[in-house]
Amino acid sequence: DPTSSRVLTPVQFKIIERLLPPLVRMRPMNLKFSINEHGTSMNTFYANLKHHMYTLILILDTDGNRFGAFCT
Repeated sequence: DPTSSRVLTPVQFKIIERLLPPLVRMRPMNLKFSINEHGTSMNTFYANLKHHMYTLILILDTDGNRFGAFCT
């Protein structure tokens, strides 16, 4: 469930979700990579996302800053 993110609150996630293209919003979102679950390997990151056309990257840094990107 993407609304249970450790990076964004459910309200913040819904705001971001509304900014995504309609085709993306219609598809279910699933967590594909988390440092807590998969470690810090970029090879694992790329392997987990390799077959996905759209990717929403959300990052929370050690200073509490949140940022991200929508990739196609």
